[in-house]
Amino acid sequence: MLRRILQRPGWPVVTVLLVASGCYTPGDPFIDLDTGVEGGLETGLEPGGSPLRTYWISETTNFSQSSSPDCDNTSLNNVGSLAAAMLQDDGWTGTYVVNGETTRRDFADGTVFPGGQDHVAADTAALAIYAGHGWVNGLQWGNPDAQGLCEIFPSSGVRLGRANGDVTRLAVFVTSCTMNVPQLYATVGLSSAGQYTGWHNSPAVSDFVLASFYDTTNFMIEDGDPLSNRLSWMSVGQSKPGLGKNSPVIFTEQGDDADVQNRHFGARISAGTGIDAVLPEVPGDNRRVTWIDNGECP
Repeated sequence: MLRRILQRPGWPVVTVLLVASGCYTPGDPFIDLDTGVEGGLETGLEPGGSPLRTYWISETTNFSQSSSPDCDNTSLNNVGSLAAAMLQDDGWTGTYVVNGETTRRDFADGTVFPGGQDHVAADTAALAIYAGHGWVNGLQWGNPDAQGLCEIFPSSGVRLGRANGDVTRLAVFVTSCTMNVPQLYATVGLSSAGQYTGWHNSPAVSDFVLASFYDTTNFMIEDGDPLSNRLSWMSVGQSKPGLGKNSPVIFTEQGDDADVQNRHFGARISAGTGIDAVLPEVPGDNRRVTWIDNGECP
């Protein structure tokens, strides 16, 4: 069960960034895995080659809005509104939908999930985010779809970056355990977004977690270079209000070995790098995973 904790009202993002970035120091026990080639290219570029600085954020904070038992859970704090505001301020365009404005079908692909509409929702954007409840190979909304259901399994229903939508290049799951490392390849890895971030465990995060992740890649410097998605997520994702730390995960796949390596260690969302990638339609065998193991799901 995800437990998100509210930050003190009025705290600016930079304050949280300083706290969050303090969790990462050189030598932290990152666990990096390499494995592993496939062809048939698709593009993540607009005509003319400029990165698609577009986002889709679906968020559920209210899990008592429906009488369906499939939708019931503890309510959560809001992380999406600050993220959407920061992206807009930095020149992105996109959609933020919350509670009754979004259902599981926004992330479902119609080729594998009847009624899926990611081709007009999440998979129309280079950056796709879901914030809500989750579990190993699971995502839960609070607003039921036409079938009266709220849960979806990424392995059988989600195909970001391929099939009907075919646009997403970075998928972020602010949920519990959806990116549990032993299950990655057989769950979210069946999409083709190229890069994914989430947690190996059930995290506690502040309202600022997504905005801080983005902002850290923009302004935080290490050894003279801005932080990559990987270093930013390991820092911000590990930071936990209160005692203990979360177990952040970043997973990169698709393309030849050198391309996967470069995107895993060099993609930087605020600069548009990684979301402009030309990727194979079908995930190959080249993969990189980095996570910090501060405990996993129950």
